[in-house]
Amino acid sequence: MTPTETGTADQAGSPEGSAALVAGETGGRPLRLLLVGNDRSIHLRRWASFFAARGHDVHVGSLARAPEPFPDTAVRLHRLGRPWLAPARLRRLVHRLDIDVVNAHYLTHYGWVVRASLRHPYVISLWGSDILVDAESSWVRRAWARSALRGADAVTADAPGLLDRATALGASAARTHLIQFGVDTDRFRPGARPVELARRLGVEGRRVILGPRSVAPLYRTVTLIRAVGPLPDETVLVATLAGADPRYLADVEALVRELGLADRIRFIPPVAHDAMPELYRLADIVVSVPASDGTPV
Repeated sequence: MTPTETGTADQAGSPEGSAALVAGETGGRPLRLLLVGNDRSIHLRRWASFFAARGHDVHVGSLARAPEPFPDTAVRLHRLGRPWLAPARLRRLVHRLDIDVVNAHYLTHYGWVVRASLRHPYVISLWGSDILVDAESSWVRRAWARSALRGADAVTADAPGLLDRATALGASAARTHLIQFGVDTDRFRPGARPVELARRLGVEGRRVILGPRSVAPLYRTVTLIRAVGPLPDETVLVATLAGADPRYLADVEALVRELGLADRIRFIPPVAHDAMPELYRLADIVVSVPASDGTPV
């Protein structure tokens, strides 16, 4: 899956189109890009691999402490350390690598680090909760969000509503771009129900509801659990533990026991991206009821 396989975009047209505009200012040579964000995120990894596959020199800067090999060996990973040290380290990294464009993925934290580094040009890519939830949680976060967006040379988002919120916080409307994540429809398409997966999960002959979002307050897993109760006994909810909030998960598991639904709820380990199409084919229905969202992939 790449950012533009089925997505739409205005102005720059696509991540590649945006790169082409900047490449015109570099004499047509490949760009040196520094993406700053959570290196374990499938979204960031897709963006990095997208540009690397097109011959650009791609680097990723992350605040994460525990190193994890990046799947695309053409992408080089750099640790920025603790948040209060990250702006200075980022500034030195940009200078040492002669970076053309810095792209912060997620407004809060990573957008702030890039803004505080005082290096331009920089792009902020909004993901949803960063601007809809995190930036509104305190006046300090809102002030940092305003500063980062006002200083950005470009802002991208995967939903018009996110761009509207960005301009309300000070981003220049002329420098905003709608770039959707896109879906690989060769991989994610209808197919036969996976019999072996149904057997492993113990749901043969039962109706399956898939809750693909994290077990976390934002995604209202408790609402899903309560909705299962009145349904026929043959109905089973399957949810993954990817990104689960430990405290919330404990509350959810307690609710499952309280409602006597242990036989109708399946919490499964995180599923690799390549294996997700099979999980979708298992489902009779997919349910997502977040408190807020951008454009869920």
